[in-house]
Amino acid sequence: MNSKIVCVYSVLMALILGSCEDSGTMSADGSLSSSSGEGLSSSSVLSSSSVTKDWFNAVISYGSMTDSRDNQVYKTVVIGTQTWMAENLNYTPSSGNFWCYKHFASNCAIYGRLYDWSTVMAGSASSDASPSGVQGICPSGWHIPSSAEWTVLRDYVGGASTAGTKLKANSSLWETNTGTDDYGFSALPGGYCRSGFNGVGSLGGWWLVPTDSSPNSYLWDMYGDLADASLSYYATTYGFSLRCVKN
Repeated sequence: MNSKIVCVYSVLMALILGSCEDSGTMSADGSLSSSSGEGLSSSSVLSSSSVTKDWFNAVISYGSMTDSRDNQVYKTVVIGTQTWMAENLNYTPSSGNFWCYKHFASNCAIYGRLYDWSTVMAGSASSDASPSGVQGICPSGWHIPSSAEWTVLRDYVGGASTAGTKLKANSSLWETNTGTDDYGFSALPGGYCRSGFNGVGSLGGWWLVPTDSSPNSYLWDMYGDLADASLSYYATTYGFSLRCVKN
């Protein structure tokens, strides 16, 4: 079955099976839930630097950056003329809508947080410039990529038809592992949140800056069983991942 069809089916099932905002408590296995739907405190969630990460490309020379807001450390990677975070953002904003996948702290530590689009933007105006100039919830000195910046990345690694393969982590975290991670981008299948959680293991999606007057926005997504990286259109209330680019 085509992955795009599977995604639509998953959304419909999510509406039936549950909500991202199911209430609950912290258990011994590290699972967390929030009745407010506004995320979980940074003091109760594992940091991105607190787990062993064996999915990075061992032959790539990664850099690192520390987010001064919470002291979390992220790997970074230079690809062409751009410097990207090589991990998804795991920052806890002071307000907005954001989640750990299925409210498990361990999922935040691996995949980063899922944010809705307005939380990512933090009140900033849209831009399709390259660089976008929109910091949003990215750390100081970093910004949210525009579609133009994603296009620069996609073209540098060989074009849309194979960008998914070359940018995905070569890891069993992908249920269908077709990633070669040639450039150290190490994309992971963090899934999404929309009236429930779906897609971990099969889908990764990352928000972009631009939007329009409708309640929708764009993101780049990758599927485990597909070689491409696609520009897709989703409601801004979905929770997806975020990668930041250095200014």
